[in-house]
Amino acid sequence: MVTRKKAHIAVELLSNLMKPSPLRSALLALVDFVTLGFMALLAYFSVTIIERMHNQTMTVFELPMSIVYAGVGLGCFMMLGRQIQVVWRNARERWRHAPEPIEQIHPD
Repeated sequence: MVTRKKAHIAVELLSNLMKPSPLRSALLALVDFVTLGFMALLAYFSVTIIERMHNQTMTVFELPMSIVYAGVGLGCFMMLGRQIQVVWRNARERWRHAPEPIEQIHPD
């Protein structure tokens, strides 16, 4: 949900204070690519954890623990896929628009 709503924890003060310019676009692109790199790293490490947990079994069922951790890995890869979509869309727009606060998650 956070990836879809672009509501990751971020310091947006600098980009919000800057006027639209190539420097602001470069900053927004840097933030997108750092987020993309973090998501890729998260997906990679989730695979390594799934591989390591394959030898351990659940206490109740005689199934490998990797089945439980596969859900986490799936979520990581889904976030990575969504971030790739975000980077692609922002790259087509040349990072002209900063995420608006109204697009983010509203408190219930």
